[in-house]
Amino acid sequence: MLVGALAGLAWGLRRATFDVDLTVWAGDGEDALAARLSGAFRSRAPDPRTFVRDTGVLPIEVGGVHADIIFGRLPYEESAIRRAPVVPVSGLNLRVCSAEDLIVHKIVSERPRDLEDVKDIIQARGKTLDRAYLDPIVRALSHDLSRREIQDRYLGCFGLEAGK
Repeated sequence: MLVGALAGLAWGLRRATFDVDLTVWAGDGEDALAARLSGAFRSRAPDPRTFVRDTGVLPIEVGGVHADIIFGRLPYEESAIRRAPVVPVSGLNLRVCSAEDLIVHKIVSERPRDLEDVKDIIQARGKTLDRAYLDPIVRALSHDLSRREIQDRYLGCFGLEAGK
């Protein structure tokens, strides 16, 4: 599924990006898929299979465009891929990360740009966001990662204070 800023274009983000981020689910076939992809595209990592094993990401270049293929490893990521709607993009039908799952991906990041993206998606999507799905996932991630600031930042994006 398409993730990152390009996926955000489908949900209200309006900013330029120079790379492509994709999440794939390979399960037990991760090493084989990494080998196939690194053979089909120019890898930006010197030892792509080891890099994927260590980081879960295969950085490639296609026609001068940088792309990161992120290997999903968590059950949540597999679920997000299954939930991703197919969206027409420049004549192609692409599976694009849902607005809710894109918020989840970005709210755990430490990058200020990702927090701004979360705010922009919330502003653009407003009441159409599925908070019954989103709120418990963010709360659980904040707890499971022992990072209270994730929940606090998330609530702040909705104009709410922590503990409310």
